[in-house]
Amino acid sequence: MMKKKVIYTIDGEPASLRDVKSGAKADALKNYITQKHTRSLGFTGTTLRSWRNSGKIRAQKIGTTWFYSKQDLLELIRTSKT
Repeated sequence: MMKKKVIYTIDGEPASLRDVKSGAKADALKNYITQKHTRSLGFTGTTLRSWRNSGKIRAQKIGTTWFYSKQDLLELIRTSKT
């Protein structure tokens, strides 16, 4: 059995897997925040994981790092204080 060759692209142009991953990470950094940075806001990893699993907050994992939606975090803060 032959292994299928995977071709990665960015905007329709051929790209390496490393370029695809770094591009995804750059996109994630624009609208998402890591757990490390949420600690200063008072969120624990357990809280973030619970919200992620229940669908209250959008998250994406790149490599071993979870990125959490800044917009969703702000909305949760706003609704919890009213």
